[in-house]
Amino acid sequence: MARQHPAASAHRELSSGLILAMATASALLTANMYYAQPLVGLIGSSFGLSPAGAGLVVTLTQLGYGLGLLLIVPVADILENRRLMLRLIGFCVTSLFAASMARHAGVFLAASLCIGVSSVAVQILFPYASHLASDANRGRIIGVMTSGQMLGIMLARPAASVAAHAASWRLIFVLSGICLLASMVVVWRVLPPRMPQAGVGYRALLRLHGGPRTHDRVSPCR
Repeated sequence: MARQHPAASAHRELSSGLILAMATASALLTANMYYAQPLVGLIGSSFGLSPAGAGLVVTLTQLGYGLGLLLIVPVADILENRRLMLRLIGFCVTSLFAASMARHAGVFLAASLCIGVSSVAVQILFPYASHLASDANRGRIIGVMTSGQMLGIMLARPAASVAAHAASWRLIFVLSGICLLASMVVVWRVLPPRMPQAGVGYRALLRLHGGPRTHDRVSPCR
């Protein structure tokens, strides 16, 4: 019996349900960057922060995302992608729950930084999906995931405002953590592993990612 190429079996994994699951994960991870923006005043009042201090909530989340892009995303060219995404999503879930339960400003700000760092999992998910897709379907699949990403951006702020109005500003972080935990289970149970063949070390990858070459990763932070 002829042995099947691994890529061929991976392509068959991309059912409509799997594509939807990856698009949903893309939306949830991207939305993390925007939940706090309409809640800055409420969060600042809760912790007794000055307006400048409250502004750090958004700044640190964005800073964390930038650090993740610089230091973590290149690791996806060395480490097995599914395992890396699971660890990042798990870290993100922990950070979201920590933010929701924080009673001190320092804890919340540290959690915000960690939320930004771990949300770069979305930048690993896109090339991972591209690898799994066949040439004929790659554009369509990336388009669906990009739509999910844009949906996450558009709905994050109103969802955070509605949750804060209904209960507390903390609620949106709890809900996001629960949704991402479910997404983590889907990634673990359904997505196949992918071991990249970089052929270079971490430092060399940092230099490559710091230059013009970025592996066509899509950034949600616009």
